[in-house]
Amino acid sequence: MLLSNSFIPILKNNPSEAKIKSHQLMLRAGMIKQASAGIYSWLPLGFKVMKKIEDIVRQEQNKIGAQEILMPTIQSSEIWKESGRYDDYGEEMLRITDRQNREMLYGPTNEEQVTEIFRSSIKSYKSLPQLMYHIQWKFRDEIRPRFGIMRGREFYMKDAYSFDVSDEEAFYSYNKFFLSYLRTFKRLSLTAIPMAADTGPIGGNLSHEFIILADTGESKIFTDKRIFELNSDDTQLEKTSLESMRKKYEQFYAVTDEKFNKEEFEKIVSMMKIQELGSDIYRSFYIDGRLYHHLVVNEQQPKLGIQDIRNIDATKVRKVKNIKYKKDDTTGAKVVDKVEEFYIFQEKSGSNQGIKLSPDSVSYVTSGLLDPAKKQVLSYLHKALKPINQLRMMEDSLVIYRLARAPERRIFYIDVGNMPRGKSEAYMKDIMTRYRNKLVYDASTGELKDDRKHMSMLEDFWLPRREGGRGTEITTLPGGENLGQIDDIVYFQKRLYRSLNVPLSRLEQEAQFSLGRSTEINRDEVKFQKFIDKIRKRFSKMFIEILRKQLILKGIITDQDWNTWKNDITVDFLRDNHFAELKDAEVLQNRLNTLDQISQYVGEYFSREWVMKNVMQMSEEDIENMKDQVEGENASGDDEETDDAGDDF
Repeated sequence: MLLSNSFIPILKNNPSEAKIKSHQLMLRAGMIKQASAGIYSWLPLGFKVMKKIEDIVRQEQNKIGAQEILMPTIQSSEIWKESGRYDDYGEEMLRITDRQNREMLYGPTNEEQVTEIFRSSIKSYKSLPQLMYHIQWKFRDEIRPRFGIMRGREFYMKDAYSFDVSDEEAFYSYNKFFLSYLRTFKRLSLTAIPMAADTGPIGGNLSHEFIILADTGESKIFTDKRIFELNSDDTQLEKTSLESMRKKYEQFYAVTDEKFNKEEFEKIVSMMKIQELGSDIYRSFYIDGRLYHHLVVNEQQPKLGIQDIRNIDATKVRKVKNIKYKKDDTTGAKVVDKVEEFYIFQEKSGSNQGIKLSPDSVSYVTSGLLDPAKKQVLSYLHKALKPINQLRMMEDSLVIYRLARAPERRIFYIDVGNMPRGKSEAYMKDIMTRYRNKLVYDASTGELKDDRKHMSMLEDFWLPRREGGRGTEITTLPGGENLGQIDDIVYFQKRLYRSLNVPLSRLEQEAQFSLGRSTEINRDEVKFQKFIDKIRKRFSKMFIEILRKQLILKGIITDQDWNTWKNDITVDFLRDNHFAELKDAEVLQNRLNTLDQISQYVGEYFSREWVMKNVMQMSEEDIENMKDQVEGENASGDDEETDDAGDDF
C-alpha cells in the first residue's frame, strides 16, 4: 500500500492534554487517538508498532517453553469471590451485570480465570509444570489516568502463569520468566532494572518490577548503581544458571518506593525513644553489658506490626529452658519429649513470681564478653571493678590515717613529788578530771554537754613527773607527717583509667585538648575509637533485629528479602570528636606530598591510573566518579586555570 493512501492523521501542534514528550509525539504522528479518559484507539501506524513489540514478547515467551492461550476480557464474579479478591481491588475493578443480572467484571488480571481453566483440565501432577501466557486487553479504573498510554485505564498486556508441583519448581519457572523479561527489554534497546516490589492484591512472597528510568516516572527507586553493570547474556535455561542469575541481580539493593518504607525506620526509632533516652539506653548497655526490650504485638492482628517497645531491666530478666522427658516404650530409656524456652521478668528481686515472655517478643543485645565459665555476661566495665574497689579502699584508708594522725595532741607532765604510786595515780586522775576539756557538742540536739565517758587516742596525754623533775609542764606532740602524699592513690587511679579504655587525656583535669595536627593524636585515641566502633556495632544489632521483625510482621518484606538486604543496612552514629577527621586529613596531606614529589615522572614512568590507585588509594569506582566530576566541571567552565603540575591530574 502506498504511503500516501495510509491513514496517518498527523497534528501540527501539541494537544493541550499531552504533558510528556512521548504522548505528544504519538498524538502528533497519528499513532493513537484518545477515545475517553485513559482509553485510546490505536491507529494504523501505532498498531504496527504495537504488533512488532508483541512479536518480540511472544518470541521470548516461547523460548522458555511458555504456551500462548487467549482468555476473555469479561469474567464471572463467582471465581473472584471464591478466591476472596473480589473486594480487594476496590473501585479499580469495573463491575457490570448482564441481562440476567449476573455479576460480571472486566478483567484487571487473570489469575482466577487461568486457575479455573487449570483445575478443570489438569488431572495429574505428571502434567506439571505448565507455563501459560496470553496477550489481551485489561481494564483498571485508575483514579487519575495520565501521560497517555503510560497510565491508561484500558491497556494491552502480556501476563503469564505457571503451575508447578513444588516450591523449587515454582522458583525455577519464576526465574525463566525473569530471564525472559530481561532479554525482551534488551531486544527493545531498553535497560530494565529488576526491583523488589510489593505484591499488592495479587499476593505471594516474591515479586519484581522491571523499571525503566525516565524523567517522567512517578515512582522513586532506591538502588545500588552497580546493578546497571550486570547482564544475563551467558544465562542458560537450567536451574542453577537461572538461580545464580537472579541472585546476581538481588545481591545489590534495588527496591521501589512501595518496598522502601522510611516511616517504619522512624517508627522504630520513636518507639525505642532513641531521641529522648538515647544516652540513658546506651549508658545502661555500657554498664550492664546487656540490654533487653519487650516487643508488644497484637496477636489477633499481627500485621499491625509492633505496637510498643518497652525497655526492661536486664538484671530482672532470666531465660528459662524447660525440658520434658518421656519414657521410650521400646527401650525404656528416658528421651526428650518437649523443649520449652521463654523469658521470666521478675519485677521484685528474689521472687519466684514473674511475667512470662515468649522468645519472639524479646529483643536483646549483649556485650559479647563472658566469664571464664561462659555462663555469665560481663559488662564492658568488668575490668574496672577490681581497680575501682582498690581505689576506694585506698581512699578510705587514707582518710582514716589522716583522721588518726593529723590532729596535734598535748602532753601534760604533772608534778607528783614523793607521792606513792597509788596516790600519784589517784592524784593524776583528779587533775585530768578537773582540767580536761569536757564540753562535747551534740549534733542531734545542738546542745553542749558534759561527757566524761571516753578517752580516745586522739586526746591528750597525762604523764606523772617525780620529784627532781622540772615540775608541771605542757608540751605539744606534732601531727602525722607526709599526710599530703597520695602517690598510691594516683597509681590506682591510673589503673582504673586504663581499664576503662578511655584515653587518659580525656579524664585528667589538667590535660589540655588540642585540635592541631593529627600527629598529636596518641595510640590511645586510635584504640578508643576502635572500642567505640565495636560497641556501636553490637548496639545497632538490636535495632536492626527489631526493624526486621517489624517489616516482616507488616508484610513489607519477606524472610528471603531480609536475607538479601540485611548486609546493606547500616546505622550511622554521630562522631563525638574530630580525631578521625584529623587523621584522614593528615593521611591525605601525606599522599598529596608524595604526589607532588612524583608529579614530574607522571606520563613518563607512571601512568595517571597507577598514581590514582597506588598513591591516592582510590578505587576504580572513585576514579570513574572523579573523572566524570572533573569533566563536568570543565565543561561548565567552573574551573579556574591551574599550573602545569595540576593539569596532570
